Amino acid sequence: MRKKLTKGICLLICFLMCFTAMSSCKKKKGDSETTNATETGSNGEVTAFSTVRRKDYGGYNFNIMYFAGSDGLEKDFDATAMTGEVLNDKVYAKNLIVEDAYNIKVALRTMVADEMHTYIRNSSMAGESAYDVFGVNRNGMPLCYEGYFLDLTSLDDIDTTQEWWDKKWVEAMSIHGSLFSLVGDFSINSLQCLSCLCFNKTLFDERQLAYPYELVNNGQWTYERMLEYIKGATVDLNEDGKYTTDDFYGITGWGTEASYALFYASGISFAKTNDAGALEISYNSDMLTTVYGYVDRIWNGENNYRNDSGNSAQHSFAWDIFKANRSLFLDTTLLKIGLFLSNMENDYGVIPNPKLNEDQKDYSSYSSYTIPMTCVPINVSDPQRAGNLIEAFCTASYDKVTPDIFEIVTKLQNVNDADSAKMVDIVIRTKMFDPAHWYNVSGYGSFSRAMLKTRSTNISSFLRSYTKNAPKEIQEINDLYMEAKNKK
Repeated sequence: MRKKLTKGICLLICFLMCFTAMSSCKKKKGDSETTNATETGSNGEVTAFSTVRRKDYGGYNFNIMYFAGSDGLEKDFDATAMTGEVLNDKVYAKNLIVEDAYNIKVALRTMVADEMHTYIRNSSMAGESAYDVFGVNRNGMPLCYEGYFLDLTSLDDIDTTQEWWDKKWVEAMSIHGSLFSLVGDFSINSLQCLSCLCFNKTLFDERQLAYPYELVNNGQWTYERMLEYIKGATVDLNEDGKYTTDDFYGITGWGTEASYALFYASGISFAKTNDAGALEISYNSDMLTTVYGYVDRIWNGENNYRNDSGNSAQHSFAWDIFKANRSLFLDTTLLKIGLFLSNMENDYGVIPNPKLNEDQKDYSSYSSYTIPMTCVPINVSDPQRAGNLIEAFCTASYDKVTPDIFEIVTKLQNVNDADSAKMVDIVIRTKMFDPAHWYNVSGYGSFSRAMLKTRSTNISSFLRSYTKNAPKEIQEINDLYMEAKNKK
């Protein structure tokens, strides 16, 4: 009898436990808040998207404004139907996941950057709040410290410690404990606008050169190793005594991104946030001399590098040379691989830019200043809703779009280059940001581009002329950030 009673009690307890568990999972009637749905990926792991707080927003239009660019950066959200195009279909699926989970609709508008910046200022001063989030480029950085954007650290749902937000951006752009912009998987194009190298596998095979994959994996892909590959590679094919776009080169690239890519591959930075939370000019002058010495050798030594810097009329020439099998390496961005190499006949590989030396901890990927920074207007109608949905879109992209970034970059279905896919992952997870470059501080903001273009090697002379203006600009930025932080 006692055993039966004990058994009955146990069954009753189990029933009550199960009932309690099921009851706790139910949503309270009339309550728009829900617990996070548990979702798992194909490998059984809990998805990033499932970690974000759920709420029914009753058909709300989530209003996004992006600056209009020639590279189609608005494609981060601009996908209204499945078309068969790789990026479009993944963005469409990502948007749909968030729209269904939160009962919202994406409402996207684009505007020319300068007009957009004027619009932001005017609408803010008028007390309007038509948009939840802006995608702003580097020229819009002053909007951050002029008080037009919300401090993103005040939004409960945004977790900047997670991998879907770039930690290097948070570290570089947090001033006085505040953060008015973010970079992360919210914008898939912020991952594509990263510098990298392509190498021509056909030419490597013909010359019996080892693919650099193993060097990268072993942390041995350095400036010195790159110089070993390109040294003596340039050939005056038509023997006219000139080096033109008809000749053969060790490496080719195009001005704007390329003039910064190899320089910042060293991880060097001219500015940082100090212990007091303020921005300051701070760099190692010996390291600067060493880094620039290598970059100058690669760019200007022995005609290794073909670059018509800034010649927009010949924008595609670097990729054309590479596709024609007349360059071992191509200095490019991930985005422009798909734009210019989609019809290349011979195989190519993708690798990160080289490190300064093997002691450098990580590879360092320069990010084009055309990437859309994620910002929230200071007078947004519901700050916590904006933060909730931003985090939702960011995690959904991290789960559903970023894992296929190599396929998106190459615009190929069923890509079968596991080595290059791994390299692309290294590129997107080793981004670096120099505040002096992003705030375009006099002298420091465009250092490598100016020096390389003039073929100058006198670093001290170049920087000496900016020793008065640069500190004043930094101080002004710090003061304005403090005002923005205290702005109600």
